[in-house]
Amino acid sequence: MVSLLLVILVNLPQATTQFTHTFPTTIQTSAGTSFSLQDYTITLTSPQSIYLGAFGKVDLQIEPKSADGSALSSNLAKLYQQYSPVIDTRLELVGMTVQPNDQISEPLGEGKSVQFEWQLSPNQDGVVSGTLWIYISLVPKGGGTAENLTLFALPITSESKDLMGMAVGMVYLLAGGGGLLAIGLAAYALFPRRKKKLQKKQTLKPHHR
Repeated sequence: MVSLLLVILVNLPQATTQFTHTFPTTIQTSAGTSFSLQDYTITLTSPQSIYLGAFGKVDLQIEPKSADGSALSSNLAKLYQQYSPVIDTRLELVGMTVQPNDQISEPLGEGKSVQFEWQLSPNQDGVVSGTLWIYISLVPKGGGTAENLTLFALPITSESKDLMGMAVGMVYLLAGGGGLLAIGLAAYALFPRRKKKLQKKQTLKPHHR
């Protein structure tokens, strides 16, 4: 019964933390070109806690403030005339297995949204802290070397928890074992009664000489 309750607890929706960030007011390239990405917002969602042996998810969304993405500032429109922006991200969390564990890149189309997602699996219990790095690569439309700029280093904190000293895999194992034990006890309770009924029928059956 306890193991079943633990399985139910593991599968309940886990609490998440959500932050909305704005881009820096001005971003300047090495060539002296200045631009702003304040027409976009960043929304970061991460799990407050993850059970050992279970999985959590970090979600990052970059989307235009306007519903249709058409109302871009003249400053940003000028950026798209000169460059093809690419958003690069990397999530670093010590004490957790992160997938994908390398850099993810998505082109930031004019007035379009981009989304990034990571799967987390804790390796130990306790509080885990890390950093989500967000960069922008400016690829010149006329050809040339792309310039990489750091936009954010967002802190991420999550807690890895066990269940009564057990990982989730052990909880499922105990639940499965408990189910088999219940079936065995039910069978044990059923078959002796059936055997007694058979014996009773045999004693009542008349003997022929």
